[in-house]
Amino acid sequence: MAIIIDGYNFLFADRRDMLQLVEGELEKMRNDFLGRLARLGAIENADITVVFDGGEGAESFAREFTYHGVTIIFSDKADTADMEIVKLLNRSHSVRDTVVVTDDRELRRNVKRAGAHPSSTDEFKRHMKDLFRQQRQAHREPLEKFEGVAKNEVDFWMQEFGIAEPERPPDGEQSPD
Repeated sequence: MAIIIDGYNFLFADRRDMLQLVEGELEKMRNDFLGRLARLGAIENADITVVFDGGEGAESFAREFTYHGVTIIFSDKADTADMEIVKLLNRSHSVRDTVVVTDDRELRRNVKRAGAHPSSTDEFKRHMKDLFRQQRQAHREPLEKFEGVAKNEVDFWMQEFGIAEPERPPDGEQSPD
């Protein structure tokens, strides 16, 4: 089975995430996401491709590369991720065994027209969560091993080991220390 994911559409399916994004966080979000997809691909033995819009600043990335078995593609400046996904479907020899994850209505119509199977981001997130839960229960491992550690926990340990500076209270507030 092949899975193609509309990268930024998936990452920002909940538009509030995009509004709360701080500098440097996009790369971390992408990396966490790719790590989860690598685990998913290994569990399901699926070929996973994530397509991101290239746009401004994408020149610093290779256009296509592989990360732990997940193929990552950044579209050309002139194209969108949606256009790149349609091109992938048109070149595919097994389009009927391909799932495309997106909430974009027009892309979902094009996916159906090509003979592939569209999946919403919510459906795919539930699928990943259920699969990771089953893996954890089968191995009796903590869920964090499969889903990653919470950001506040990472921040705490980064400060503990002196890798990150402690957060400073806003002006006028006193530190609890």
